[in-house]
Amino acid sequence: MKRIYTNNSNNHFSVLGIHKLVLKEWKVKEKKFVKTPSSEYVFNILRTENIVTVTGKPGIGKSATIHHNALSLQNGYLKYAIIPCQNPSDIVTHYKAEAYQIFVIDDVCGKYVINQYDVEEWLKYIDYIDKILKEGKTKLLTTLRLQVFQETQFKRISIFSRNVCDLSSKAFLLPSKIKLEIAKAYLPENVVMEIGQSLDRYEYLPLLCLLYSQNSNTNALKIF
Repeated sequence: MKRIYTNNSNNHFSVLGIHKLVLKEWKVKEKKFVKTPSSEYVFNILRTENIVTVTGKPGIGKSATIHHNALSLQNGYLKYAIIPCQNPSDIVTHYKAEAYQIFVIDDVCGKYVINQYDVEEWLKYIDYIDKILKEGKTKLLTTLRLQVFQETQFKRISIFSRNVCDLSSKAFLLPSKIKLEIAKAYLPENVVMEIGQSLDRYEYLPLLCLLYSQNSNTNALKIF
């Protein structure tokens, strides 16, 4: 019998291809990642819990933190499969009961302001996702800006308040030593020497370093 491929099948392989491209980009950035107290904190939570929400001000390393931890789980003993997502239906669609999976969503429920449609979508799928997480083989990592996290509407999605890491809190402010390591990973030596004594004033150092790495022909001192 001739096999017929449906649009759904084609879409499935297209999505998997996009996932591979996304993970390829994460792995390139991972080569320069510097472990921080917050990244270690998230990893320790994931040892026993199945969901972590990373929040904070823009530019302080939220996405890098969860991408690093997802890759750590992929490289670990259980070899978690990483599924980058954009909405809750992606979790339900790609969930496999027999597999160890970690779903990763950046800017959940809106990047700059809360997206009410996204909130309603999460509430629609929340019972299914909660059941998936309780099975024990699936983990969920998300990021969002602090102003979105603090919205009353967002608080309706209770699972995101279970385990929270606020990178803007005093507990997770980057020590000078870590900032220097980050600067050395991204910046030319002369720039590190120029700004090394004033690194503490750069609250958004991870973002500034990333911007420089994306356009290394720019004079770094103009960014810093």
